[in-house]
Amino acid sequence: MKCVYCKQEVPFAQFCGMCGWNQLISPKVSTLRAIHDRWMPRRYMKIGIKTKRDYDNAWNKLKPLWDVPVSKIDVDDLQDILDYGCGASVSAKTKVRLLIGMLYRYAVAKRITTHDISLSLTVEGKHSAPRTIFSAEQINTLITYANNVLNPRFQAARIVLTLIFTGFRPKEVFRLRLSDCHIKDGYFVGGGKTEAGTDRIVPILPVIRQYVQDWYLFSYFQDAQHYENRPLIQNSMGGHISLENWRARQFYPLMRELGFIPVDVLNQKREKPHLTPYSCRHTFATMAYSVGVDKADIIKIMGHVDFEFTNRTYIHQDFKRLSQELIKLGAQWKQVI
Repeated sequence: MKCVYCKQEVPFAQFCGMCGWNQLISPKVSTLRAIHDRWMPRRYMKIGIKTKRDYDNAWNKLKPLWDVPVSKIDVDDLQDILDYGCGASVSAKTKVRLLIGMLYRYAVAKRITTHDISLSLTVEGKHSAPRTIFSAEQINTLITYANNVLNPRFQAARIVLTLIFTGFRPKEVFRLRLSDCHIKDGYFVGGGKTEAGTDRIVPILPVIRQYVQDWYLFSYFQDAQHYENRPLIQNSMGGHISLENWRARQFYPLMRELGFIPVDVLNQKREKPHLTPYSCRHTFATMAYSVGVDKADIIKIMGHVDFEFTNRTYIHQDFKRLSQELIKLGAQWKQVI
C-alpha cells in the first residue's frame, strides 16, 4: 500500500517510514493549524493572560506554515522562521520554539505523526547580558546577615535566600499563602505562570526552614481564625508584597549594602546590575544540576516543560566556585527530594 500523504510504499504499517504520517488520518485534518486548534482550548484553560498573549504572538510567527500538514513541514522550514521570522530577540525565538515543541509533542501523543522535528531546532541571536549567579561566598554572607535580626534588611536577605534555595520565581514566593506551606512535612505547594509550574511541590531545605517558620507564625497570629489565605511573607499592611517595590526598595539596596553590586561614588549611580532577583533562580538551577540532582526533579521543581529549556536558560556552566561549598547542601537536598 502507498502512504496517503507522500505516496511512498508502506508495507502494512500504520505509520509511514518515510514521512511518519498516520495512515488512518486524513492530511486535511493534520495541518499545523488543525493541530493548534485542537491543542489550544485545553491548554488555554490552565494558563494566565500574559502566557496566552505570548502563545498568540508565537503562533502568529508560524503563519506561513499554518495550513501545511505537519508531515510536510521540514525542520529547515521551522528553523528559517526562528532565524529570519522572529526578529533578533532570543526571548521571542525561544517562545516560538517552545510552542513548536508543544504542538509536535501533542501531535505525537495523538498518533498524528511519529516525528518530533522540534528536537532539532536551535535558537541563536543576540543574547541579553548574562545574569551572574551568587557565589558560595556571597551566599554565606547572606546567611550571616539574615541570621542577625539587628541588621536593617535581614528580612530581605531571608527572602533572597528563600529564592536561592527553592528555585521559585520571585512573584511565586510573594504569592505563597500559609495553606501552601507544609512545614512539618518540609515542602511548599505553589507556583504559577505555566501549566507545568502550577501547584508544584518544592522542598523546604534546612537552610531556610527557620525563616519560613518565623514568617508562618507571625502571619498566623495576625488572624488565627482565617489564617489559610494569609500571605506567608507580608508587607507592612499585612498584604502580599509587590515585587517591583521590593526589588527597588529592598533587593538592590541590600546588594549594594553587602558590596555585591558596585556603586559609582561620584554620580551616585548604580552600575547596570548583573545580580537581579532572577539570579536567585539561576543560582538554584546551577546548584541543583552541579550536585547531581536528577534532571526530572529539577524540571518539576522549577516548573518547566523540558530540561533543555532549564539547561539553556538557567544553568551556568562556570560553577566551579560554588561546587565545594554546595556539596554539603547537595547531600541535604537529596534527603528531602
